[in-house]
Amino acid sequence: LHGYMHTIPWTVDYITSDAYESAVVVSQRVGEGHLYKKYLPFDFTITLRYSLNREGLRQQVTITNDGKEKMPVLLAFHTAVNAPFVPGSEAKDYQVKITIGQRRELDDRMLPTGAFQPLSPEEEQLKGEGVFPYFTEMDFHYTAEPQDGRNRMELTDTRTGDVLIYDVGTSYKHWMVWNQFAGGKFFCPEPQINLVNAPNIKNIPAEEMGLFGLTPGEKWEETSFLYALKRN
Repeated sequence: LHGYMHTIPWTVDYITSDAYESAVVVSQRVGEGHLYKKYLPFDFTITLRYSLNREGLRQQVTITNDGKEKMPVLLAFHTAVNAPFVPGSEAKDYQVKITIGQRRELDDRMLPTGAFQPLSPEEEQLKGEGVFPYFTEMDFHYTAEPQDGRNRMELTDTRTGDVLIYDVGTSYKHWMVWNQFAGGKFFCPEPQINLVNAPNIKNIPAEEMGLFGLTPGEKWEETSFLYALKRN
């Protein structure tokens, strides 16, 4: 999609598989000479642990400040979800719910203006009982509003009762939602820690933007979980 981390090799730190689960740990250590240093001029390590078992797929991300100055933590995942995902079902069989809050107004560079836009009736359904994932072309930036202590996307095949849950954890304060021009094949519920362009915005409190930093040696960690269930 975009970004840089997905296009460069990662170090495989650990890999295992047994009767209970399979797991892999990969990392990037960013320092002098690393491609990413010119985009984010700090020394840090990002570690991803993926584990897969009968319960689902867990993603644990850890960021460590390896430098000598405080660094901002700026992170989003461009998660893509097939809809439909059940053989024999069609896009029209699907409803999605996401724990969105308010929609941020974006300028022509897709940067936040600081204002909010009213939610459409379908967006109210998106945060409520659920809505067709392709009701319109979506490329929208939302605040996150956890429900029942959880921050997540829930995709339901109404024909079969199969449900895919993407529980991302409450450290992610925003969602970006893109549905490939309402193409009817997949959409992207993208959890994001911070408001787009947060370090350069001065008129919104850091806590509201999800902007925070790590002092030297500090770590930040969050776990996301993808799992399936069946509803009648």
